[in-house]
Amino acid sequence: AVHQDATSAAVHQDATSAAVHQDATSAAVHQDATLAAVQHDATAAINQDATSAAVHQDATSAAVHQDATLAAVQHDATAAINQDATSAAARQDATSAAVHQDATSAAVHQDATSAAARQDATSAAVHQDATSAAVHQDAT
Repeated sequence: AVHQDATSAAVHQDATSAAVHQDATSAAVHQDATLAAVQHDATAAINQDATSAAVHQDATSAAVHQDATLAAVQHDATAAINQDATSAAARQDATSAAVHQDATSAAVHQDATSAAARQDATSAAVHQDATSAAVHQDAT
């Protein structure tokens, strides 16, 4: 009976040890799983932050590029407008110069015509005087 009790106690002790060992193993596995989940969450958060930062960087770069492109287009448009204004001013100057030249030429032509008319009148008067003198000479 004593041997039986000792055997039963030993079996009970083994069962208790096995149960304790099982509990410790389960707790360790649970702890490992919990740590793995926390690490996974931390890694996911870091990856998310990195992705967000990269997207933000891309968006910022795109905005900067867009601004630079718009500035270049505006600069080109301004240059084209300035060129058009300069060309228009040059054409206006050339037109004014041509009109002035035409007016000057017309005035010179008018002066020449007037001088020719005066010359003709003078010649006619001289001719008339000569004719009158000849008639007078004949009468005398």
